[in-house]
Amino acid sequence: MKKYIIILCLIIATISCSKEDVERFSSQRQLFFPNENGQDTVNISFSHYPGQNTVKVPFVLSLIGPTPSEDLEYKVSVVDSLTTAITGDYELPTSPIFRKERTSDTLWITLHKEKLEEKSYLLKIQIEGNSNFIAGYHDKQQAQLRYNNIISCPLWWDEVIETEYLGIYSKEKYDAFILVTGEVSLENKEPWEKRELCLQLKKAIEASLADDDPNNDIKEANGSPMIIPCY
Repeated sequence: MKKYIIILCLIIATISCSKEDVERFSSQRQLFFPNENGQDTVNISFSHYPGQNTVKVPFVLSLIGPTPSEDLEYKVSVVDSLTTAITGDYELPTSPIFRKERTSDTLWITLHKEKLEEKSYLLKIQIEGNSNFIAGYHDKQQAQLRYNNIISCPLWWDEVIETEYLGIYSKEKYDAFILVTGEVSLENKEPWEKRELCLQLKKAIEASLADDDPNNDIKEANGSPMIIPCY
């Protein structure tokens, strides 16, 4: 009988400790990078931002735990051992703030183009604990940013854009799109907006070929017609 009483006491003590741990854990505010695959990666090419020497890149942070009633500072650091980015090419806020009454907020990282060589760089960051927050889910504590100044097809120029809107990518076509429309991307635009912008480019191409001035012609680099499938 005594043995069973001891076992019962141990079970009760274990349950009490577990309950205290859960309550303590749930009362702590935790931050993490929300993503599907366990690692948040952003790819940036300055070739997609003509005329810009700086680009601000957003990283969303999500909160677990009590919503703060005041602005709270959090901490993010660079993972030096996994980073190839050069100091001076990027800026992290020294004292980032998670704003009050929010369950998510945005960390902005600034990239500088001036000293970039024609290769790709990796900047890896991680959430660190402080007096206001701890790092959340283990596989969502880090995020990374790949950036370069290499001319390449933008990620948004996918099969749908190629088939229905702009046709096959070329640097000349992308430059013409930016020059004519003033836009650098069709990402997050409604179908009617995409169509309107592509038709604007298409009409500009047709007008350039009809003005009898070959210096104004909008063509591919090899002189072939610039095809826009949108209609």
